[in-house]
Amino acid sequence: MAKIGGPSLPMACVCCIATLFTQTASAAEKPFLGYTPDTNVDEMAAMDLDQRSIVANLAASDEEGLTEAKNIYMLGREDAAGAMTMKRLSTLAEEAFLGVSPTYQDFVDYFGDTDYADQWISAAFGGVQTSMNDDVNVDFGKFDVEGRGGMYCNVVMIHVRFTHHVQFFIPTPSTTTAAIRWGVPLLNVWMFVVGCLEKAVVNCRLTGDNAISISFLDKAVALYTGSETREAGNYGFFLYTLTQTEGYKFGTCKKDEMSPVNKKIFEKFRSVKSNLSENECTILQTNVRDIKELMTVLLVQGVIASMYELDIHDDFQETTQAMGTAFAAAVLPLLHACSEGYAMMVHKDLSPGLATKGSYEVVKFALEQNYDCLGIKCEDVGGLVDVRGNGYLAGAEACNGVMPVKRDDLLSIAVGSGSASSSGSKSAYVPPASTSYFAKSKSKNDTTTYVIIIAVLSVICVAFGTTLLACMFKNKKKAIENEVDNNRVFTTAGTNGNGDNEAADKEII
Repeated sequence: MAKIGGPSLPMACVCCIATLFTQTASAAEKPFLGYTPDTNVDEMAAMDLDQRSIVANLAASDEEGLTEAKNIYMLGREDAAGAMTMKRLSTLAEEAFLGVSPTYQDFVDYFGDTDYADQWISAAFGGVQTSMNDDVNVDFGKFDVEGRGGMYCNVVMIHVRFTHHVQFFIPTPSTTTAAIRWGVPLLNVWMFVVGCLEKAVVNCRLTGDNAISISFLDKAVALYTGSETREAGNYGFFLYTLTQTEGYKFGTCKKDEMSPVNKKIFEKFRSVKSNLSENECTILQTNVRDIKELMTVLLVQGVIASMYELDIHDDFQETTQAMGTAFAAAVLPLLHACSEGYAMMVHKDLSPGLATKGSYEVVKFALEQNYDCLGIKCEDVGGLVDVRGNGYLAGAEACNGVMPVKRDDLLSIAVGSGSASSSGSKSAYVPPASTSYFAKSKSKNDTTTYVIIIAVLSVICVAFGTTLLACMFKNKKKAIENEVDNNRVFTTAGTNGNGDNEAADKEII
């Protein structure tokens, strides 16, 4: 059961709860990808800038960056005047959603605390173990700064002529990830969006004041999308952008088009608004349930992608492990509500320190066995695709024979988006009638080839550096020799014809 007790909220937080859903509309609100809010939700949408600042500070992969990221998580950006912060999305959830959001109740029951998201993120910042239900705790002490919130290695695939596609892991501050980087949107933001929608359903049934319910919906859309996506139509740091990224990697959409899941979600957002305007509370409840289930697709994809990297690609970077831990934490309460046994299997395979020994096959099977209960479909999830356009990665095919979309945006040099599943591929896979996913042996047979290629490239780099230094030294030597020659000319010009060059010597000295 939830631990309802604890320290009282600051007065600012209490006031925040009172005003959270009552902001008035401006003359003409800017739309979110086809959804136009009735109320002013600029402050809520701009919280993605907090996430952007958190990610930027985590990119430093040091304690100073971690501390600054924590301050932004707790207090918000210095230039932000609003009362809402990432931390308060969790700590205010009890007051806002307990008793009105069945999904929030599932999460509270699973973790054992009403502020489970903040406890999870705070433990990640501190590098300690969470102190919630015993069988769901995670120990962030097993990760260093990199795993808790640091830099993720971007994966560059280079097509080497006459050889193979070779993976190089290049740290880049633009593609940060880890427990905190993923945990904030997946735990704090995800639940607040769903909570607002489910609160609108209850308010529709109990009060009939659907102007208030629409304000709940407006905030859910704003928080799902974020201000950067609202302005540019792409990019961003919130759930819309994450869904776009995973949809592309799982072969459900092309690079520059809205993913099918996002299309369905925004269609449902507009339907929910229509339901509220017409006071159609029963249909409203069905549409809100559908949105929650569509939002679950992202969580499932993240778990599958992380486990594929860990088990099949043997990518044991702490950032990969931590990303899997974050996605698992977000989906496990939903999976637990369907099957406690399957939830425990996934939890054990993606816990810090155990993920390197987890089984991709087991995790994928556990999730797929519960697709119906989770309300998601094979065609929505898709499967991890080969960036060369040759179908699915070995063993990463979608269930029910669903095929990936045909792509015309693939290049021989492709840069991963920073998520685990972008880190290259093995031989492409188009599912036959019966197959096994095990492709590890091929990967390990290729290891020698990759090592040789990398060694050759290393030698070339060293040779280039040595040549460059030699050229610099040669030019410097030549410059010195020219200076000496000039001095000699000066000396000769300064002699008296009898070899007396004392004055010239003094000039040189």
